[in-house]
Amino acid sequence: MVDGSSARSPAWSLRLRLRLQPCSDVALWDRLVLTLPGGTSFHVSHFLDLQERMLGVRIERHLLLADGQPVGALPVVRRSRRSLRSPWLPFPMLGPVVPEDLLPAALREFRRRQRRGLLVLGRFDVAPALAAAAPAAAGATGMQVREDGTAVLDLEHRSAATLDSRMTASRRQGIRRAERAGVHAREARPGEVSAVLDAALDGAYARRGSVNPYPAGSGARIEDWARGREDVFLGVVFDRDVLVGATVVLAGHSVAAGWVGACLPGARACNAEAVLLREAFLWAMRRGNAAIDFGGRVDDDVERFKLSFGARAARYVTVESFLGPQVVRRAGARLGR
Repeated sequence: MVDGSSARSPAWSLRLRLRLQPCSDVALWDRLVLTLPGGTSFHVSHFLDLQERMLGVRIERHLLLADGQPVGALPVVRRSRRSLRSPWLPFPMLGPVVPEDLLPAALREFRRRQRRGLLVLGRFDVAPALAAAAPAAAGATGMQVREDGTAVLDLEHRSAATLDSRMTASRRQGIRRAERAGVHAREARPGEVSAVLDAALDGAYARRGSVNPYPAGSGARIEDWARGREDVFLGVVFDRDVLVGATVVLAGHSVAAGWVGACLPGARACNAEAVLLREAFLWAMRRGNAAIDFGGRVDDDVERFKLSFGARAARYVTVESFLGPQVVRRAGARLGR
């Protein structure tokens, strides 16, 4: 395998031509996405398998090859083998995994294969590790770029006391008041996530004027999939004896990622979500993850909530690669709205 850390000149990178090749080797795929820039917990094979079943999509997994050797990985999402566009996914950062200096060559190869594969509109994200290089690399190939944000909380201090000290004073006080009032969180037991997650997600999306993109019964599917996996945390929170929320954290990568989670509408005022998230942070800390990514920004209010835990703002990039004239893309977007 080409060493992604070796020094290479910009001219070498511009001349290099990568090739995409379907990947059927699960171990190789996971090794690449867990060690190279751009990889996240959302890239891990067993998570992608679950998404294909839950969302009814096809996530093609390709190797990026240089001189026949794998130097990266690239997932391509389609509704079906013959669909003409990549569907929107309800989780972020699924995109190229490659050393930064190879990102332009990777996007050129994606564009070339897009034409051959008749994928008229390709969509993917570029994770924070590659976000700084993404606009120039994507723009050079005619792709459209939109910056988005997330929040990342450092966990390397390995101390619950330090974790609490990095929160804002109001966040610490809110958690303490909630715990004194009987709010408590822990790892889920069988049946608890399936009992609350669907309704909590329905309410969370409805508050923002949208529809829960996950199908009914997702809580039970997630429970079944997570059973026995040490790199997945299912957490629940109670207001006294009433189950009011759940969260799912992926921790296959050194940076864990918050995937889905919410509390029932009536639990928002009692700080149940903050208590639940703190429990997830402590789990990832004990497991040895270096940090946890909150899995996207959502809006200003949600970003302020996430940053109140002592997290830092980070950015990732959403990319659209359209093969037709831009006037057609803009017209299509207007019709879609």
